[in-house]
Amino acid sequence: MSKRSLLVASLGILALVGCSASADDATTAQEEDLNSLKLTPTVIALPGGGLGTGGIGIDDMGFAPGLNRVVVPAGRTGNVDLVDIDTLEVKSVAGFSVEKQFHGSHDFGATSVTEANGLLFVADRTTNTMRTVDPKKGALVGSAVKFAASPDYVRSVPALHEIWVSEPDKQQIEIFSIPKGATTPVHTGVVAIDGDGPESLVIDHARGRAYTNLFSNVTLAIDLKSHKIVDRFTNACAKDGTDPNDRGSRGIAVDEARGFLIVGCAEGIASVVDITVPGGKRLSQVKLPGTDVDVLAFDPVLGHLYATPGERLAILGLSDHGVIKVIGTTPIPTQARSVVADGKGFVYVGDQKGSGLLRFQDPLPASH
Repeated sequence: MSKRSLLVASLGILALVGCSASADDATTAQEEDLNSLKLTPTVIALPGGGLGTGGIGIDDMGFAPGLNRVVVPAGRTGNVDLVDIDTLEVKSVAGFSVEKQFHGSHDFGATSVTEANGLLFVADRTTNTMRTVDPKKGALVGSAVKFAASPDYVRSVPALHEIWVSEPDKQQIEIFSIPKGATTPVHTGVVAIDGDGPESLVIDHARGRAYTNLFSNVTLAIDLKSHKIVDRFTNACAKDGTDPNDRGSRGIAVDEARGFLIVGCAEGIASVVDITVPGGKRLSQVKLPGTDVDVLAFDPVLGHLYATPGERLAILGLSDHGVIKVIGTTPIPTQARSVVADGKGFVYVGDQKGSGLLRFQDPLPASH
């Protein structure tokens, strides 16, 4: 080949490379534009979270379908707040531990809640007790029940009339029964966790199992009736994850209808596992737009998962084949971590340094 021909060919290759790079950059920019929704939330003010307090401190919120309410254990305010998802009216039940100022933690006062038998069962992390709320009376009922260790997540198993409470400091899940017509739960046993955990807790009513994570890449399956660990799954989180290193398994959600378990990794990954087969099967994973992933929420109607990595609310689509991908993001305030979905197209983010909740409408089509 002549020098002139070689020069022309080289210029042609460089031009193609340049075009390819430009096309890749344009595609990336388009994807970012598509994912950046910049949604405008409705702000729902919660009592006790106004100016001068520094914030509320919201850990684990819940949606109570029997009440049609988002339920917020409102940390240092001493309240549990019930938000009507149709009118956005807020009703508060007082009687939990109170702190005048927010000091940057979500470990004070009421921190987790679950619904069962028309009642709400709430963990007060300051007093290390569980209290019962009667939503109709708008008041506490029954007696306080002492936990064996500091409580994390509180979950109900209505079919067995039980309340399960994760207690990572003691590496166990404490179980309480609710006698018929009673308002005070009774301790009935524990599930010992053979590892660094439990972290997060979700109930799979369809399969009669509970799932909880270790602070690594392992999720445990526990039989609801026998209270025995019956399976363990490997997810895509860091194997050497520990709490101080911000690695490993954190939040957890379950798609009962399709048999998928979704685990959020502290390092910024969402991992999907098929739980219909023994030992589970890893199906997909996706990098999230940020780290410090904690609580997850799932909308089974839309097939969407919600996470709050960094300062973003991330919306993820989960296909019928278990493939997960980020389909949208929108900015949220710093330290807005808690998230819950109501199954009617709305997702709520707890702004623990602000004055309450941020309610977003999910504008994206269903993923199944």
